[in-house]
Amino acid sequence: MSASPYVIDYRGTFDFDLPPEAMWNALEHSERFEGWWGWLREFRLDGGGLQAGSVLRGLVSPPVPYQMSVRVMLDRCTRPERIDASVVGRFLARADAFAHEPDPRIRSGTDDAAAALDRALARAA
Repeated sequence: MSASPYVIDYRGTFDFDLPPEAMWNALEHSERFEGWWGWLREFRLDGGGLQAGSVLRGLVSPPVPYQMSVRVMLDRCTRPERIDASVVGRFLARADAFAHEPDPRIRSGTDDAAAALDRALARAA
């Protein structure tokens, strides 16, 4: 298999106004993912939640005229600070999510974690 001449190298950081434990608790509600991300459909989680070996599957409809099936394999999960994953679909990627307090990008909030995540994800979308 030859390497594709079409490569997108994306590196980004998303900041959420939640402490790591609240963020983890909100992400455990995978039944909410399609509501948070309008470009995600047919989502399902195979496995025991946010733990190594679980697989997230879905159909991504980006703002271009095609759709992509995507599979996110959770390689390493350390509650509440890190998730390492392999992303497979019509593309290959590595994804790392981590949170460390007292990182200034992660601030404590007093309101409901799920509502705060909903707002944070709406701003990030």
